[in-house]
Amino acid sequence: MVDERKKIPALTTEQMREVDRAMIEDYHIQLIQMMENAGLQLAR
Repeated sequence: MVDERKKIPALTTEQMREVDRAMIEDYHIQLIQMMENAGLQLAR
């Protein structure tokens, strides 16, 4: 049985592009910073 609270939502390629665009243009977070944050979280 799958615990609904632990499900990770999946995004399409187009949805992820929109997330990246919003982070860069709307929130002023650079792509390199997003990649560093992702790598840090994976390493934990």
